[in-house]
Amino acid sequence: MAERREVRVAYDRASDVLYVTFGVNVPAISVEVQEGVLARLNPDTKEMVGMTVIGLSDRTVEQSVAVEPVRGSLTYDAGGLVPA
Repeated sequence: MAERREVRVAYDRASDVLYVTFGVNVPAISVEVQEGVLARLNPDTKEMVGMTVIGLSDRTVEQSVAVEPVRGSLTYDAGGLVPA
């Protein structure tokens, strides 16, 4: 069975930024993969350890959908995502 890793999600309403971290939070470099979307990479292994989305509320499909503060954890493995 593949290793299970926690996925943490946090939204900063004041900054309108979504943070997603895969596994343990480690030092990382950020690479902009699309305007306002940053992939966080472990500088040694180049493994993606997280992502940041700047201006999340501008990216919602419908403007009537409100972006609410969120904080949560999931784990993932080869079988998919499950609550932590």
